[in-house]
Amino acid sequence: AGSAVVTGTCTQCTAGKFAVAGSTVCTNCAVNTFSAAGSSVCTNCDGGSTSAAGSTVCTVCAAGSAVQTGSCTQCTAGKFAVAGSTTCTSCSANSFAAAGASVCTNCAAGATAPAGSTASTDCTACSAGNSLVGGVCSQCAAGKFSLAGSTTCTTCAVNTYADAGSSVCTNCDAGSTSPAGSSSTNDCTVCAAGSAVQSGSCTQCTAGKFAVAGSTVCTSCSAGSFAVAGSSTCGQCGVCCGWFYYLNSYAGAGASVCTNCAAGATAPAGSTASGSCTVCPAGSAVQTGTCTQCTAGTFSLAGSSTCGNCAANTFSAAGASTCGACAAGSTSAAGSSDCTVCPAGSAVVTGTCSSCAAGKFSVAGSTVCTNCAVNTFSAAGSSVCTNCDGGSTSAAGSTVCTVCAAGSAVQTGSCTQCTAGKFAVAGSTTCTSCSANSYAAAGASVCTNCAAGATAPAGSTASTDCTACSAGNSLVGGVCSQCAAGKFSLAGSTTCTTCAVNTYADAGSSVCTNC
Repeated sequence: AGSAVVTGTCTQCTAGKFAVAGSTVCTNCAVNTFSAAGSSVCTNCDGGSTSAAGSTVCTVCAAGSAVQTGSCTQCTAGKFAVAGSTTCTSCSANSFAAAGASVCTNCAAGATAPAGSTASTDCTACSAGNSLVGGVCSQCAAGKFSLAGSTTCTTCAVNTYADAGSSVCTNCDAGSTSPAGSSSTNDCTVCAAGSAVQSGSCTQCTAGKFAVAGSTVCTSCSAGSFAVAGSSTCGQCGVCCGWFYYLNSYAGAGASVCTNCAAGATAPAGSTASGSCTVCPAGSAVQTGTCTQCTAGTFSLAGSSTCGNCAANTFSAAGASTCGACAAGSTSAAGSSDCTVCPAGSAVVTGTCSSCAAGKFSVAGSTVCTNCAVNTFSAAGSSVCTNCDGGSTSAAGSTVCTVCAAGSAVQTGSCTQCTAGKFAVAGSTTCTSCSANSYAAAGASVCTNCAAGATAPAGSTASTDCTACSAGNSLVGGVCSQCAAGKFSLAGSTTCTTCAVNTYADAGSSVCTNC
């Protein structure tokens, strides 16, 4: 195979021909087939390629043509083919092609055309309010718009709105705003009082300005009024504004706050300058916004913002500019309208009526408590001091009296030791002289009797003052008396002894004489 008998010999077939085994001739390859030299069969051309009979190679159909009835044929208008195509393909919707086109040309943006269109005149632009979606002119949704020939619908800007199929967006009313993409006038919101449209949104008014609902601008307050941020109206200085209160103040135009008058000054409502402020006179102060007279027990200087309480131990009547000091011996609490005299038994101590301590006294209205005098005493809170009982003494300022000890007595106001020859029991007012035939040393509580048969004069100071009775005498009624006749005594006898029988004695005898 692939050869044939030529001039008596088997000769290889040339390219473009073929022969089966035993052939006498080599046969040309048919149209749209080809062969190499020595081929036993011809090979079909690839799709989109053609060849003439007896071809050694196939030729690819050029762009804009395709194999039709065995040959490369130019595509008709409305179709296209790339090089090597087996068929011509119709142009898709929204494109077109002239005859022999290798590609379809797209319609201009925002225009449509049916499939298989042959020229640009077949392209039609989408009308306003529509845009090209998936190759079809579709109505714009609410909140969007388009011009004629648009490829997309554009979202409405803030503060505008649009119904479905709109060619333009409509502005919200002045003083109203809406978000981007709003679909109806209902989406437009009126700016609340205290705000206005600024840079496309409802913005709170700054301090010193105000706006009513639906405003496009915030307006500055006039002189004598003020506004805080977000105000719907300006408040008059010095008048309750419903949301702020400035008594006794003033303001220039565009003020965010009212300026207070100096403390202790007032101004009428709506004041525009500091010259409107008036200082309250002495004896009054600013109370609930007006100059009000100070009450009794308080005072003020000119220009005071409050009335101050009088200090302790001072007082005042209503409308006072100063407080007067209480009289000596009187006191008052802070804020008093009058003073109180300290009662007897008390005195002013560190500004208050304080009870006198024991050992002291005072009369009503005293500034000090006085020590009780010598030989008097008192309990706490006394108006007078009590004298000590007889035989008792006390130092000045004493709370009790002390009884004079035995051997002493009250003399010139104090317990004084008794002198020699005198005595005193405890609590005595005087020292008593010792009686005859007794004696006492200084400070004695009793007198000591002389020895039996001895005498001493009254007021004797020592035992040496005692003298024994002489012989012929005896102690009778404290006196040495001569023994009567018929009796005798030895020296120092306390009695005279009767003479024994058969003896006798004259008066004053120291012995009896025998008969």
